[in-house]
Amino acid sequence: MMPANNFAWMTLLIVLLLVLRTFLRVRRSIGRQPLRPVRMVVRMAILLLVAITVLAVGWRHLETQGAALLGAAIGVGLALYGLRHTTMERTAAGVFYTGHPYIGLAVTLLLIVRVGYRLLQAGPATAQASGGAALAATFGNPLTAGAFFVAAAYYLVTYGGLLRRRQIGKSTRLNSSHTDISRMP
Repeated sequence: MMPANNFAWMTLLIVLLLVLRTFLRVRRSIGRQPLRPVRMVVRMAILLLVAITVLAVGWRHLETQGAALLGAAIGVGLALYGLRHTTMERTAAGVFYTGHPYIGLAVTLLLIVRVGYRLLQAGPATAQASGGAALAATFGNPLTAGAFFVAAAYYLVTYGGLLRRRQIGKSTRLNSSHTDISRMP
């Protein structure tokens, strides 16, 4: 059993690491970015595995099911809106995209704030649990599951949409050093 003081320090360390990671991600996500298909596919696979695990843990509760479905629907809607406002371009240096800066930031912050709050709220129970019980204590809550599925659906649809646009853009011939492929289906 972990003493409460150690748990508080460990929670603070986790929250600080999440804040730092979010800051670095946001800084890297704003503006023109190179399209890296392999990284996107790996991230999609990992995110899908985590989503399936979270579903398996919380699927017994009707509230969690509803929150997961609602969160996923909101995430898909946000991703489709964001993709509509994402521009892509093909240059001699490669394919680049510029996404909607505020939607991705809001989705990421929603997830981090909710999971951080849930860890603080269910702290001692989560610290004493292990494996699936710790995951259930964190993501078994409908609000946390909903926030997670907003983020999961948003990133899965966004990455999939960017990869689809890249594939469609490959069929267009480059007549100059810069071709805008942002409005392709």
